[in-house]
Amino acid sequence: MTTSDFDFILTTPLFKHQKAALEWADLLTQDGHGGGIIAADMGTGKTIISFAIAHMLSHYSIIRDQSQPRKHLFVCPKSIAIQVKQAFLTHTNASNSQVHIHQGPSRHSHSSISLFNNALFIITTYPTLMHDYKS
Repeated sequence: MTTSDFDFILTTPLFKHQKAALEWADLLTQDGHGGGIIAADMGTGKTIISFAIAHMLSHYSIIRDQSQPRKHLFVCPKSIAIQVKQAFLTHTNASNSQVHIHQGPSRHSHSSISLFNNALFIITTYPTLMHDYKS
């Protein structure tokens, strides 16, 4: 597969270094590796790269399993959770209902659980992840 196979989800074109990161993630996936770390300077588009990788992995899960796309969990500091959601909605063709921020005391309410179940991309914080994992 080439990076152009995944551009349909992005409304923002990838830069050359972002395409290289996506191709690297594709190689890791094909080789059966469990993942990798994208370590780059601030402002180089790591968030957009992560969106592209998540969609690439969803595409692979549909091909392999012929099932629904997998959900993707983005864990980030609380201070940028809303910013990550806005970036996702700005740089992709996803709808608001496909992205859910899972944090705060209302996250266990019926409506929040419904949003969680219907979302493809879940954004949460480190403390929420640790608290919910322990309980």
